Amino acid sequence: MTVKELLMKKANSLPNELASEVIDFIEFLNAKKRKNNSINIAEEGMNEYLHNLEIYEDLLAKGKIKWK
Repeated sequence: MTVKELLMKKANSLPNELASEVIDFIEFLNAKKRKNNSINIAEEGMNEYLHNLEIYEDLLAKGKIKWK
């Protein structure tokens, strides 16, 4: 039996009041996953920005570009 099958079996044995709590918890886990994905995307964007900033600083230091 897979994990999802076991989950469904146990969920089907719950009364409606407890089943709604399970649904709330599943929605919480999904929201937490979305939030973590958003943070990872933001961090990746920041890493690219910092990398480009280092390149820019290097070009300034070597005199290849000028500060306006």
